Amino acid sequence: MRTNHVCMHVLIGDRLWMTSNGIDIDQELERKITSYEQRGQTVVLTSIAGILVGAVVIHDKVKPEARQAIKCLQSMNVKVALLTGDNRRTALAIAQEVGIPEGNICAEVLPSHKKDNVTFFQKGNIKVS
Repeated sequence: MRTNHVCMHVLIGDRLWMTSNGIDIDQELERKITSYEQRGQTVVLTSIAGILVGAVVIHDKVKPEARQAIKCLQSMNVKVALLTGDNRRTALAIAQEVGIPEGNICAEVLPSHKKDNVTFFQKGNIKVS
């Protein structure tokens, strides 16, 4: 998200969004962000007037029955995949938690591209739900 409020340039987004907009992230924060992502958490950063001023860590709790449901689907020869806007490290951590193979992860997919991915699979006679 980008806004110019009271003549201040504000950015809110992930690490990639910040760096692509010229916001520097120091190595210590980079290490912390990586650590959170490896645990399946998402870090949202905020900058004001080109200066990084805040970070929020978000963690969606995986439902306890998710792993068993995926295991059940896999036992019926259903290929289970994860299509997410989360970064690769976060997606991998979540996939490992629920038993989805690394090769079945599509990460960093923009909301506007998710429909395209679903359509692609459906055209290949792959059922998507």
